[in-house]
Amino acid sequence: MDALMKRFLYRCILLLSDADERQRRQKNSNAVLEALDLRYSGHSTPLDLCHATIDE
Repeated sequence: MDALMKRFLYRCILLLSDADERQRRQKNSNAVLEALDLRYSGHSTPLDLCHATIDE
């Protein structure tokens, strides 16, 4: 295999791994946002949630 072909394959692998990493991060971000939405339900702002948590 010549150097040009090796470089091409290396770049393809990097692009694929970057895409997988981006997808994993997006899933994690979505999970966090969903958890926050559930946590804030019934409270108009995060500050309201803080006060409610302190009062409990």
